[in-house]
Amino acid sequence: MFATKRIQILSNHLLTSQPQTDLHADNVSLLGRPKLIWIPKLDVLETDKEFIIQIELPGLKKEQIYINEHNSVLEISGERESKNGKEKDKYVRRERSYGKFKRSFALPKNIDPNSIKASFLDGILEVKLSKKEAEPAKEINIQ
Repeated sequence: MFATKRIQILSNHLLTSQPQTDLHADNVSLLGRPKLIWIPKLDVLETDKEFIIQIELPGLKKEQIYINEHNSVLEISGERESKNGKEKDKYVRRERSYGKFKRSFALPKNIDPNSIKASFLDGILEVKLSKKEAEPAKEINIQ
């Protein structure tokens, strides 16, 4: 039971993320607070050997996506540019989001930052975070 609880806590810790905001005048609400530009949907999976983050990024190319890890924080960012129509085009409805995004994840201590791998296929970014081998308990002699 303790191990299950610990895994749940580590999983919840990994899910900590922040969206990117833009303080341009068009992106500030009437109350002066920044509006969220774009928060891509994601899933986080856990196996015995790794965590897998899958993020929906339709319409982007891999050159528009940036991934970095620093001080046990994984940051994924990028930008999807708006394809504005011509002046004569009159949209009846626009639901797609455009702009910058940034998702940050606090990494558990059992992640090996040197083994992080990413792939991008059919608009889905997949980031694999390998877990470190558990260190065996050390026996301490009483003197």
